[in-house]
Amino acid sequence: MRPIIVAMCLLTIAPAVEPQTKPTQAELERWKAEGNTQVLESAPCKKVNWLLESQGKDSEFRRMVGWWGRGFVEGTVAMLDGPGGDAARAKVERFGLTVDVVAAHISAYCYAHPAETPWNAAGDLSLKALGAN
Repeated sequence: MRPIIVAMCLLTIAPAVEPQTKPTQAELERWKAEGNTQVLESAPCKKVNWLLESQGKDSEFRRMVGWWGRGFVEGTVAMLDGPGGDAARAKVERFGLTVDVVAAHISAYCYAHPAETPWNAAGDLSLKALGAN
């Protein structure tokens, strides 16, 4: 009975998961033509992951994405200053936001949501970090 329940659960979840696909030739050509004119916040996640993959794990772009995302979370905490600010700061510190962790989170989020943006990924990370115990 259990295998049937597990299979049914997987079948209901599967359509909600969007697989990351390789960029089409038209997308690659458009992105190369755009150069560096598009800001990170509004770039499609599919493009961000293509850049992360094409430049490697120790690239300057990966570090930049990590620092940008970390700044996003720290800015969120700064806006919470006041009665709840110290508790929020403590939660984020316990979460452990290294630049590598942030870049990995943004990349993982973008794989799951290729049509969204790094802005959405950083917001998701903020919620996770602030919910950390």
